Amino acid sequence: PQLYRQLVGNSVRYFTSERDGADVDSSVMNRQPANLTDEKAYVYADPRYDSNDNLLGTLKKTGGPVDVSGGWFDAGGGYEKFGYTASYADALMLLAARDNPNSYDQLQQEAAFGLQWVTKLWNPARKVLYAQVGIGTGNASNTIQGDYNFWFLPQQEDRMNVKPGGNPGPSAYYVKYRPVFPAAPPGQKVSPNLAGRFAADFALGAQVEGGGGTDPAQAQHLLSLARSVYAMAKTTHVGQLVTVFPHDFYPATQWKSDMLWGAAEIALADEATGAPAARVRADLATAARWARAYIAQGHDDT
Repeated sequence: PQLYRQLVGNSVRYFTSERDGADVDSSVMNRQPANLTDEKAYVYADPRYDSNDNLLGTLKKTGGPVDVSGGWFDAGGGYEKFGYTASYADALMLLAARDNPNSYDQLQQEAAFGLQWVTKLWNPARKVLYAQVGIGTGNASNTIQGDYNFWFLPQQEDRMNVKPGGNPGPSAYYVKYRPVFPAAPPGQKVSPNLAGRFAADFALGAQVEGGGGTDPAQAQHLLSLARSVYAMAKTTHVGQLVTVFPHDFYPATQWKSDMLWGAAEIALADEATGAPAARVRADLATAARWARAYIAQGHDDT
């Protein structure tokens, strides 16, 4: 803690500065509530892009509204929110919070903020995982614009007039009313990198709550979310992994490590919540299977 306190504090404060939604901290860069339209967002079929990341065709609404408010922006100038990156960042925070309880100011609170949003992205009843909120790039003709067409503070997105004759008008509709894209249609298997990471998040949350936390019922709920999303992983005929749209913003090919990670954290959550020994052994066996598969690809076993 003596060596890392300032570094951890700076890192956590950065994520606080990237908060979206109503629950922002105005002491950081005078942040203001933003993208409140995400509280009632609509789901669209996954978009298609050309080789220059221009949107092809139009967006097709498939469901909603859903509440995907909150979370962190992906970057300082692009206000999209990605489950792929947020789930990884939040897992690291949760690991630190678990292993260093009460050692760093605001760490656990920011990790909990991230987990709250990640939880909104997984609907276990419908078996659908939402991967992204918002679009960075629109089409080549600018009749559909994205976040990267504009350079302003995030709260300005709520103030846009996207009606005909307004400023900037209908072309910015999806900047104000941001689309939500699923990782797969409801009930279909989910890209294993996402399933593994989300399972790790939920299981780490269960460990924080169950290993000295104050809400055992919440720990069990989070562990059930971990198991349900993990069970939906597509581990055969995987094809191109789902990361973000367009894919080349965050290309990825490795997923066995994510499956290992998710299973290992579920096993640790079993222990933290007092699960039967047989269940712990079964989950450890799953983690070991994916560890062997990962190492077999030539990765160092350290």
